Amino acid sequence: MCFVLPDELLRASNLTEREMLVELVCRLFDIDKVTKQDACRVLGVDRVELDTYLISRGLKTVQYTQEMIDEDLAAAARRVRMGVPNADAREHHE
Repeated sequence: MCFVLPDELLRASNLTEREMLVELVCRLFDIDKVTKQDACRVLGVDRVELDTYLISRGLKTVQYTQEMIDEDLAAAARRVRMGVPNADAREHHE
């Protein structure tokens, strides 16, 4: 699929076609509409370069899903039930 933007939009934004593509892909990644792998493929960059684009725009570099959050919370709850301190607590007591 090809996506065409009006020339007026490019002129008004003072962006090149490449810069506009980078902006769009970074924003789509930020709102969880594309994966990091897809963003890299579309832009033709590796993960490090994509992260550089994201960081320079103040955007997240990791997609942390609700499922991942739930798994981390469940693991933390298990550790609490088992009486296992977290890593930060161990560091402060040593």
